[in-house]
Amino acid sequence: MQELKTVLEAEISNHLRHVALLKHELKAVGIGVVAVNSTDEESVEQPYPSLHDLVDAGKFILKEIAKHPDYLALQYQPDLTIGDAETALDYLEAELEPHENSR
Repeated sequence: MQELKTVLEAEISNHLRHVALLKHELKAVGIGVVAVNSTDEESVEQPYPSLHDLVDAGKFILKEIAKHPDYLALQYQPDLTIGDAETALDYLEAELEPHENSR
């Protein structure tokens, strides 16, 4: 039961980070956000999302671009692909993780 609780809390935390990031992105483009059923904890704005959150958002956006019908219709074949960009974000994400050898 404790393991399930830990997994669910981690998922909730992850989703809240994504919501905070999306709110930041909306604010950056000048769109206001109205929170429904928000708690005091949720209404506190962070000054800027973490780099890890931005990498997660970048990966999400790249996946959405790759499967978007308008993108697929282009039959676009650049020298650097969306897969290359995803790989670059994977490398960046690996750099953000604490190194096991540094303990």
